Amino acid sequence: MDYQQGDTIVAIATPPGEGGVGILRLSGPEALSIATALCGGSKVKSLAPRHAHFRRFHARDGSIIDH
Repeated sequence: MDYQQGDTIVAIATPPGEGGVGILRLSGPEALSIATALCGGSKVKSLAPRHAHFRRFHARDGSIIDH
């Protein structure tokens, strides 16, 4: 896959196996809109670079995915 400087990247950052926390890494110009969509449509206004943020992920029907 060929990545460009301005691409938006979404990647699972949690190691394989079972764990108490899942980590999804987002970066790039569309990161806020993707985060808003994953968080059930509640507007994500800003995310500090290189920091962890706790959010609940929602399925398309609005239900929370795990918790």
